[in-house]
Amino acid sequence: MIKLAIIIVLILIIAVIIARFFIYKKEVVSLNQQLDDMKKDLESNSLLKVGLNDKDLNLLASQINEIIKVYKEEQRISRSNNLKLKEEITNISHDFRTPLTSIKGFSELLSAENNLSEEKKAEYLDIIQKKIDNLLSTVNLFYDMSKIDSLDEQIKLEKLDFSMVFFELLFMFHQDFEEKNIKVDVVNEENFSNDIWADRKSVERVILNLIQNSLRYASSYLNISSMVVGDKLRVVFSNNTDKISEGDISQIFDRTYTADKSRSDGQNGLGLYIAKQLVQSSDGEIKASLFGNEFKIEVDFPLFSGNIKETR
Repeated sequence: MIKLAIIIVLILIIAVIIARFFIYKKEVVSLNQQLDDMKKDLESNSLLKVGLNDKDLNLLASQINEIIKVYKEEQRISRSNNLKLKEEITNISHDFRTPLTSIKGFSELLSAENNLSEEKKAEYLDIIQKKIDNLLSTVNLFYDMSKIDSLDEQIKLEKLDFSMVFFELLFMFHQDFEEKNIKVDVVNEENFSNDIWADRKSVERVILNLIQNSLRYASSYLNISSMVVGDKLRVVFSNNTDKISEGDISQIFDRTYTADKSRSDGQNGLGLYIAKQLVQSSDGEIKASLFGNEFKIEVDFPLFSGNIKETR
C-alpha cells in the first residue's frame, strides 16, 4: 500500500514536471514568435508580454524589453539625426547655389551684351563682387563651424574688460543701424565695465554674431543691457521683430536653421549656432525667448575672479 502511494506520488510529480515543461515550452515559443513579429515590423512600439506568472521568465522578458527600448530610442535618434542631416545638406546646397547662380547669370550678361553702358557694367560687377563676398563669408562660417565641432578651435581663457570689446564692435555697426532706421539703446552701461573670464576671439565672435542677428531681425529698435547675476555677467539683446515666431525659438540655435525658410535674405543660420558653441566653450550660457513681438537673447559670461589663475 505504501509502495503504491509512493508510485502515485512520483507519477503526479512527473506529470507536474512534464506539464510545466510543456507550459514553459509554449511560453518560449510565444516569446520567439513575438520577437519574430518585432523583427518584421521594426517601427512597432510593442514589447514582450509573458502569459505565465513565472518570476524568472518575467525577469528575462523585462531585461529584453529594456534592450528593445534602448534600441528603439537609438533608432529614433538616428532617424532624427538623418532628417536633420538631409535638411542641413539641402540648406548648405541652397547657400552655395544661390550666389553662384547669380554670379553666373551676371557674368553671362557681361559677356553677351556688347552694348552695355559703363554704368551697367559697373552695376553688374558690383553685384558679382557682393555675391562673391557673400559666398566667401559662407565658406568662412562653415570653416569656423567645422573647427568648433572638431574641437580644433583653441580656447585661451583670460581676464577681459568686457566694455572694451563690446563697444568697439558695436560702434563698427553704427551706420548699418542708422541705414535700417533701428534705434540702439545701451542700458546699465556701467555694468559693461566688469571683467569677465573668457576667450577674447570667442567673445568678439559672439558679440559680432548677436549684433548681426539684431540687424537682420530687428524692426525698429535694439536694447542692450547688462547685469551681474551671481558669478556671471548677463548681457541681454532685445529687439522687436515680425520675422520670428514662437515655433522658431526651440530651433534658433540649431545648425543652419533660419527663420526665413526660403533663405531669400542670403543668411545661412550659422551665426547663432556658432555663438552658442563659443559661449559654452567658455563655461557661459545663452538662451533665446519671445514675448509678443519682442525677441530676446541672454548671454551669461563668467565673471573674472582674483582666485582664478590665468591658465587652463
